[in-house]
Amino acid sequence: MSLYGRANPLSQFLMSRIEQLRIAVEDKDLATARQTFYSIVHMSICDPTMGSAPFLRAAFDYLAESTQYFKLCRYVNECKSKLPDFYSEVAKNYPFLAAKGGRMDEDGVGAWELHILRQMLYGVDIDRKAVCIACQTFALSSMRYLKQGERFPSFFNLNLKLGNALISPTRPSDRQQLAKDQGKELAKLIQLRRKARLIPNDEKAYEELAKIFKQIQDIKTPILEKLVQENVAPILDKFTEELLPFCWELEFPEVFFNDDGTLKENPGFDVVIGNPPWEAIKFNDNEFSRSIGVTDISIQKLNQDKQGS
Repeated sequence: MSLYGRANPLSQFLMSRIEQLRIAVEDKDLATARQTFYSIVHMSICDPTMGSAPFLRAAFDYLAESTQYFKLCRYVNECKSKLPDFYSEVAKNYPFLAAKGGRMDEDGVGAWELHILRQMLYGVDIDRKAVCIACQTFALSSMRYLKQGERFPSFFNLNLKLGNALISPTRPSDRQQLAKDQGKELAKLIQLRRKARLIPNDEKAYEELAKIFKQIQDIKTPILEKLVQENVAPILDKFTEELLPFCWELEFPEVFFNDDGTLKENPGFDVVIGNPPWEAIKFNDNEFSRSIGVTDISIQKLNQDKQGS
């Protein structure tokens, strides 16, 4: 699913999945309920040219709407009587969705918002300053429900990354071979990234993240360097390092591969958002004039003056 500068369809996309969950719970269909629930909490939304992340921030606003959060909590709670084993599974792993009626505090909707920011939204940009601003945007978005004494959650190099989204050393057709050659390493990367995204925002968080990032780099770097040298460097030559090739499969492995490092049946992001693909810029003076209160008669006179000059 692709969205160009519009987050409202994203809200509809989420609501449709929540409705599917309601029906599955009502029918006591365990398989469908489990699949639908995890398709919601594991939903992946990406802006490949995020800039300072205005579209990702808009996506966050729609996903974090309290109405949808309370609906999700309601249907999860209905599992308590209809699908008790599944309810226990959700309550253990996602306690912020298991509270009856939901909770308007840091342990309820606050935890849901942090889950959205850290687990569901992804962004890439070639401008380091833009990535830093995007990280600040995410950090500020998490402020409302931060507990006293908690540190700002970190997003840099976790799900907001520096790189050139248009230059990759791998093609979609290479993913199966990558899984075959580097399956163990991919599984380890997924495990480490999951651990990093679940770190509590306490005083030890940054130190622990630094250790995990080093482990990730130690695994990722030799694979990436080999791919770049084989597939990109012969073309980009001396500009290779400057153009920051970005390997999506290594940077966000959980989006493309299963926990064991095998290729997913449908790899990739659920939703991609961004600017529209403008083919040509068309100026519309009349639209601007009306937006500042100029009457149609005045616009007509201005157009006549233009044609006469």
